[in-house]
Amino acid sequence: MFRKKEDKVKPITQATASQMLANVFDACGAEPNTVPLEVLESYSNYRRERYALQRSVLAILLALFLLMPILFLTPEVVVASAKGIPGRPIFEITYSSFLPLRRISAMLNGKKLPVYEMDTGVYQVRPEENGHLEITVTLINEQSTTQSMEVTGVDVTAPELVGSTQEGDKLVIFFQDDSGELDYEGIYAKTAAGEMIAPEAWDPKSMSVTFRFPREALNIFVADRCGNSLQLALTVY
Repeated sequence: MFRKKEDKVKPITQATASQMLANVFDACGAEPNTVPLEVLESYSNYRRERYALQRSVLAILLALFLLMPILFLTPEVVVASAKGIPGRPIFEITYSSFLPLRRISAMLNGKKLPVYEMDTGVYQVRPEENGHLEITVTLINEQSTTQSMEVTGVDVTAPELVGSTQEGDKLVIFFQDDSGELDYEGIYAKTAAGEMIAPEAWDPKSMSVTFRFPREALNIFVADRCGNSLQLALTVY
């Protein structure tokens, strides 16, 4: 049994549509239409396009209204001390927000500090002097949060000589330092001829350095772990 293939519906012409409209008005006893059908059709298309445009504009305005609070979101910022060498504090910065980060900046006593991004996504600043520190985290919406604090733990004082003693043919020199750590491997002496002499021993507990008792004048260079250095002129009588 075969199904009869339906014929495709053909669109009516403009003249046929106008005649049908005139027949409808005549059947209803109404006055004939004086506006051409093509004008009515064109106006209908115009209204349809205008309505679609209005819907699009309203949808955009609604989306902007719903997203507007995002424009004023600020990040939550936490600044904590991290473990570093004595006399050189490190501050770690973390923030929380679902918006992307634009930048993190740090100012110490009105001067810019470099900000380091670690592998864990944590950021660090490492002040090299004491003073007023401000850390600002800015999101992509240009909203920011600033944390302020006073930095007091930076060692900016060079080691000090506190005494010396001769033990046989050895010269033991004692120091003190705010950080409590000297760069013992970097300590050396230099003769007038430019010869470099390394210490024979050192003792971190007593913060002392031992040289062979010199036969001539020496310049001794001592630095701590924070980079503060001391130069001593040793004269032999």
